[in-house]
Amino acid sequence: MSVPNAGVLLMDKKRAAVATALTATGISFITGALAAPETRVPNGMFYAFFSVGIAMIVMGALVAIRLNRKLHWSIPPFCIHNATTDTDERRVYLQVVPLTKAPVEQCRGQLLRVKKWAGHDWQSTELDHALSLVWSYGSASPLTLDPGVDARLNVFWRNDKGQLSLETSPQTYAINSVFRSSDTFRFDLYITAKECLPIGLSLKVYFGEQWDDIQVERL
Repeated sequence: MSVPNAGVLLMDKKRAAVATALTATGISFITGALAAPETRVPNGMFYAFFSVGIAMIVMGALVAIRLNRKLHWSIPPFCIHNATTDTDERRVYLQVVPLTKAPVEQCRGQLLRVKKWAGHDWQSTELDHALSLVWSYGSASPLTLDPGVDARLNVFWRNDKGQLSLETSPQTYAINSVFRSSDTFRFDLYITAKECLPIGLSLKVYFGEQWDDIQVERL
């Protein structure tokens, strides 16, 4: 789900070319103005060339920033986090980790649907509509994602008492008719942010008999 299509890659290449061209042209305007003898370039023309050059460099930088303002997944895109909420309970969380090369605002995650493996294909379950995911140690509210920051989205948790809950807002306790041990499920996830292309992710999750036996792979 998260592989960019050819159109997106082509647009990125065009933006990169535009950013390079603007910057190079801006530098040429400035160096040309500085190198020209004062007797050949009137003051007004000098300042005009210099201003245009600065403006083009700034525009090139803005295009480059916009080019870097996109989401991608960590490698691997998920992790299993062991957490103890109190002395009487142990939990494991499935988390996903979106990353960015430039700050992006209003980043939020959604669980689109959960499907169950039925032996030959994926079968729809009662969890067939979008739910907002909760940020680890936070809420489901959108946040600003910064480069190099390990901000994780919780998908679900399972504890040593046999309970399992989706980490959504509002929180939904998974009903027994959907989640059972020794079954395999598909979680379709979706991440969006302001002025960014969304990214998707599908995870295959197997629940073993032991509470902490959770096997995950990317589809």
